[in-house]
Amino acid sequence: MELHKYFNGYRICKAINVMVRFEVPRRLGNSLESKRSSDDIAKEIGCHAEALYRLMRALASEGIFKEIIDPKTPRLFQHTQMSLDLSDPCFQGELFMHTGTGHYKSMETLPETIMTGKSQCGKAFNEESYWHALAKDKNIENELTIGMSSLSSRQFNEIVQLGNFDQFEIVCDLGGCEGVLMKNILDNCPKVKKGINFDQPHVIKNIMEKQGVISSDPRYSQVGGSFFESVPEADCYTMKWIIHDWNDEKSIQILNTIAKSIKPGGKVYIIDYILSEDDMNSDHYKFIVWLDIFLLHLCEGKERTKKELLEIVSHTPFKVDSYLFPKQKLVLPITVLSLK
Repeated sequence: MELHKYFNGYRICKAINVMVRFEVPRRLGNSLESKRSSDDIAKEIGCHAEALYRLMRALASEGIFKEIIDPKTPRLFQHTQMSLDLSDPCFQGELFMHTGTGHYKSMETLPETIMTGKSQCGKAFNEESYWHALAKDKNIENELTIGMSSLSSRQFNEIVQLGNFDQFEIVCDLGGCEGVLMKNILDNCPKVKKGINFDQPHVIKNIMEKQGVISSDPRYSQVGGSFFESVPEADCYTMKWIIHDWNDEKSIQILNTIAKSIKPGGKVYIIDYILSEDDMNSDHYKFIVWLDIFLLHLCEGKERTKKELLEIVSHTPFKVDSYLFPKQKLVLPITVLSLK
C-alpha cells in the first residue's frame, strides 16, 4: 500500500491543477475556518456538481481540503493549510509550471535520458531540445516564465538582503525572464545606478507583448542576447537558477563569457541550491535530488555540491570568494565569485 501513493502521483498533480484552474481554493474562502459546499462551488463555476465533489473528496484524503460531515449541509468542505496555500497566486504560477503541458509532456522520454545520460526531452516535443521547444511554443514558455517568477517571488527579500547589492553600480541579472528579481533589487537598493534584465531576444519580445516593461524605474533596462556569446558590462552578475540548467561544459562557457565583460573588482552571484550529503534525511535534500533528476532530463542540468561547483569554477578566470547562506533552507544560497 505504501507504493500506491507514488502510483497515484500524476493523478494527484493533475487534480490539483484542475482545482486551481477552476479557482476552487479561492472560492472556498480565505481562511482556515472557511467552509462551503462543493455543490455551491460547482454552481458558481458551471461544472458538474458530483464530479467536483468526488475530486475534492479525493484531494481531501491527501490533506488538501477537509471534508466535513454535516447532515444539514451535504458535501461540505473546509480549508486545510495546503488548500489555503493554493489560493495564493505565488503558488499558482509554480503549480501550473510543474503540472502544465510543458513539464508533463517532457517526462515521456525520461527512459531515453536515463539510457543515454543525455537529455532526450526535446524528442517529446519533436524538437532538438527543451529550449527549442520553448522558443516555438509560447504557451510552454509562458508556463515556465510565470512559474519561475512565482518561485522567485517568495525568495526575493532574503536574496536581496544576502546580496548587499548597494555595493555595486551596475547589476545585470542573466536569464532574468520577466525581470522580477531586477525590479526587486532596484526597489530596495537605491545606490545601484543601473539594473539590466538580460534574457534571450524571443523571451524579451514575448514579455513585452504580454505585459510590457515590468518597472518604470529609469535605472531599469532590458537587453536581449545570449550569455554564450556576450553580456553587458556590469559590476555584479546574478544568475538565479541558471547554472543548474547547464552541464559542466556549458556552465564553464557562460562564466568565461562573463569574464570578458565584468568590471574590475566585480562579483558573480551563482544563486542555486548546494547539495550536501550531510542533509540526506531532510525534506530539503529530497526536494533538491528530485529537482536534479528533472534537470538532467530537461536540459542536462545539475544540482551541484560545493566540490562540483569548485571544479567548474577552476576552469574559468574566477575563484570562489564565499558562500552566503539564508536562514530558511528553501531560500537559495549565493555562491560568490570574483576574478582570480
